[in-house]
Amino acid sequence: RHAPPATTAGMLPHVLPVRWRALSAQRGGQFLAAIACFELAIALAPDSAEACAALGNAYRVKAQYGFGTMAECHPLGRAALMRALELDPENAEATGYLAIYKLNEEVQDPSEALALFERALALDPRLSEIRGLYAGWGLAIAGQGALDERAEREVRRSLADDPLNVICSTIFAIVLGGLGQAAEGAAEAKRACERDPAAFGPRYALAWTQTWARQTEAGLATVNDAMEQFGRHPWFLQVLTGLLVQRGDRTRAEAVHAELEARAISGGM
Repeated sequence: RHAPPATTAGMLPHVLPVRWRALSAQRGGQFLAAIACFELAIALAPDSAEACAALGNAYRVKAQYGFGTMAECHPLGRAALMRALELDPENAEATGYLAIYKLNEEVQDPSEALALFERALALDPRLSEIRGLYAGWGLAIAGQGALDERAEREVRRSLADDPLNVICSTIFAIVLGGLGQAAEGAAEAKRACERDPAAFGPRYALAWTQTWARQTEAGLATVNDAMEQFGRHPWFLQVLTGLLVQRGDRTRAEAVHAELEARAISGGM
């Protein structure tokens, strides 16, 4: 007997995960397209815990990158994660992404979030992005300096496990910069930009790490190129302010800061 011919509808549940992971790793406005992929995947396969977990993270990142508000996005994201865990209580990605929500909402006591991160990585040690988030937000930031050695070990493992993943490079760069190793972070962010010129995340990480490393002129060139490609996103305006202050151009720095303040008041952030 011959197999039935492949159809678009039949192939989509297999193609969409590849597409959404590529888009989600780039961050920035590409995440809006990633959300559309997740929602289509769920419409085609409502019992896909993988798609629900990915959608839960996508809503978090949509708010983080300024494409929606926390009040709008977080309830939708949490609901998607809880649906993933209802379908598969041992879904490691949903567990790890839920940890980030916990950190955002319960900053005074990160213990529950850290336990969720550790459970996620025990369930699936291959989750390089979640390991990076654990290192940066769970250990370095929530640890307030007490867990920096662990943070560095974990973020280095995250990148070693998935060296071509630009979001792992982005997280590595930001974490290393925060740990006082900005030049190494900038070098990795630059490699990630070369691997994927369309990715927003590593470009932002490159600008910030160049600022922290006091590579002022290189940082200004990075920001100018990024704004030509991605527009005057507030994250680039923030780093531009710092770079202009480093250069000694306070007049332009104050003008950029005024633009940020006006956009915050008008709701255009």
